[in-house]
Amino acid sequence: MVHGRQTRLKRFPVVCVGGSAGGLDAYIRLLKHLPTDMGAAILIVNHLRTVSTLLREILPGYTQMPVELITE
Repeated sequence: MVHGRQTRLKRFPVVCVGGSAGGLDAYIRLLKHLPTDMGAAILIVNHLRTVSTLLREILPGYTQMPVELITE
C-alpha cells in the first residue's frame, strides 16, 4: 500500500539478444521480422570491448521501434 492505495506492478517482458563482431547481420534479420507492437523491449548486447559502435545509427533503418544506445 502506498498512501492508502494499492500499487500494481506491471510485468514488462525483456528479450535479450547477444552477439559479437559478426552479430550485425543477425540483429538486422531479427529486427526486420519482429512486430513493432510486440509489447516487449529488445535488448541487444554486443561484445565490442572498447571499439565504438554504429549500431545506434544502423539499426533504426530496419525497425520502427525506438533504438537507444546504453554505454554503461
